[in-house]
Amino acid sequence: HLRQHRRALAALVLRPALGEESRTVALTAKALLAGAFALAAGLYLGAYGYLAAVEANVWLHYGNKPAALAAADRALEKNPGNGYMYLFRGMLYFDAKQYAAAESDFAAYLRLGPDSAQAWHAVGQTYYESGQYPKAIAHYTQALAREPGNVHYLNSRGYTYILTGEYAAARADFIALLAIDARYAPGWGNLGLIDAFQGDYAKAVGHLEKAYL
Repeated sequence: HLRQHRRALAALVLRPALGEESRTVALTAKALLAGAFALAAGLYLGAYGYLAAVEANVWLHYGNKPAALAAADRALEKNPGNGYMYLFRGMLYFDAKQYAAAESDFAAYLRLGPDSAQAWHAVGQTYYESGQYPKAIAHYTQALAREPGNVHYLNSRGYTYILTGEYAAARADFIALLAIDARYAPGWGNLGLIDAFQGDYAKAVGHLEKAYL
């Protein structure tokens, strides 16, 4: 039953992709008949790149990350302009702790979509994990310039400020995020951490209690 369920789900996911492929193949044929060979080649690669991208998402859905990574490779080989696939593959690399490869893919995504706050934050995360905290902060700041109210980005930058000893900047980020979402527990916990580092243990306890309420 599980195998049948998986086949049925895959068919549902792939059906729009196959429809897209059929339309693209028809357009490719028209382009060939018209002698537009460059257009035909681009359409052909786009169709099969699209299918590989769908396949990558299906494999990830079933937890097969190596197969998802291989499909993402094929998708980008066929369509190197697919920014989403760079982000997708970068996340797989990041999850596998292959931070240099993740950074490269996130940077490629940024080149294709420089206004993406998610991409700026993702690159910041790779710098954070490799201990390059000033670069991480710079990228988190770029992410926040695009999404100023994102509490996750504020938390990422605030915590990295703690690691660089910039407690005033860290406190400002956590106060800002708590003004947006007072129930965001990591914000209270990190304020408590700053208080403890600065020797104000009574205030630290109060903030930590709010984190666990």
